[in-house]
Amino acid sequence: MEARAIKFHSPLWISRLIWAVNLCSISASTLCYIYLSWYVYHITGNIILSQAVLYAPMILPVIFVNQVQGIAEKSSPRQLLMISNLAAAFCTLIIFSLLHILPVLALLGGLLIGSIDALQRVGRIVAIKHYFSGDKIETTVPLTLTAQFIAGGLAGMLMGSIKGEMSPQLAMSMISVLFIISVLASFLLPKLNLHQEDKKQKRSLKTFIVLLSLNAPLKKAFLNFIVFITFFQGFFNVSRVTLPSHILNLPENFVGYLQLVNSGAALSGAVFYFIYNRRGVKFNPLYMAVASALFMIITSLGINVSISYFSYFMYIFFFELAFFKLQSDIVLKSDVKDMPMIAAMQYAGVYIGMIASIFIGSVVTQYSHLYVVAIIYSAVYFLCYILLSKGKI
Repeated sequence: MEARAIKFHSPLWISRLIWAVNLCSISASTLCYIYLSWYVYHITGNIILSQAVLYAPMILPVIFVNQVQGIAEKSSPRQLLMISNLAAAFCTLIIFSLLHILPVLALLGGLLIGSIDALQRVGRIVAIKHYFSGDKIETTVPLTLTAQFIAGGLAGMLMGSIKGEMSPQLAMSMISVLFIISVLASFLLPKLNLHQEDKKQKRSLKTFIVLLSLNAPLKKAFLNFIVFITFFQGFFNVSRVTLPSHILNLPENFVGYLQLVNSGAALSGAVFYFIYNRRGVKFNPLYMAVASALFMIITSLGINVSISYFSYFMYIFFFELAFFKLQSDIVLKSDVKDMPMIAAMQYAGVYIGMIASIFIGSVVTQYSHLYVVAIIYSAVYFLCYILLSKGKI
């Protein structure tokens, strides 16, 4: 059980602090991934190697999912966010200092920063569950997570604003400062007095499967989320560097501009969801996915910059409306004591799906075209949705 030491802190203040942590840490991580991916593509000209940097961050969190859960259970969200951001800043200094000597360190950087980022992601979801009551969660999720969309835009703006090529040293400075600011914001979060129960929770896939089998609404929400993110965010990870650099043959700064488009669309979707959800409007994830898939296919055709970037905006906008509903459903249907395990397994499942979707998407794009990826992913997603609706998965 737990005793909360937050009665002297307003929910708005806590929400702003979590927002600030999200903004800085995700900006740093996003800038790190995009820069390292671009750096590898710039050095080798190989799409598959470039995309490998983007799926490298997902490998260790999958392998060590039980350890991630254990750390989240033993640490308060505040401690977890502080320590992980400090560790990320240290890793950034080491990796980027040696990048010009040994470019292969880009993959190691993706592995290390991605693993630490996974801890932060779990910590942020657990923090929302601990700091906010059930009736406020559905509006808190989009409100606090809007920071991650602004973060992507900030990362894109930083990369796109540099004249010429951004050096590893400059990227290192920007990323490290953002992580340190996130440490300070985490420090200001109110302390939670968490009292562990005598009986330790078992950390295993079997335990998690049993939990889902005993909670049908949670099982449906969880699987819907994993399938949706696998294909739609998988396409995002494949396209965010490939679309401007390979399909449209644009210079480096357009990679940053596309990140700005993505962030603007996601932020618009978050505000739209927040406003209309408070008015009682419920967004059907299926309809949002249909609209998102349509624009995903259009943007992948690479007709021209204007059409591709506008379609990308709409693809992300509808994606976020579905994302918020699906993420809120998971948090609402989870018990607070199970939240570390559910959050850890959620991100492990998402990472497994995205590793596969990024690899397949990169290979298909390299030897065919990005629009083929969009069509395949849309078709497979809707097939999975039908099977889930009929209870066959």
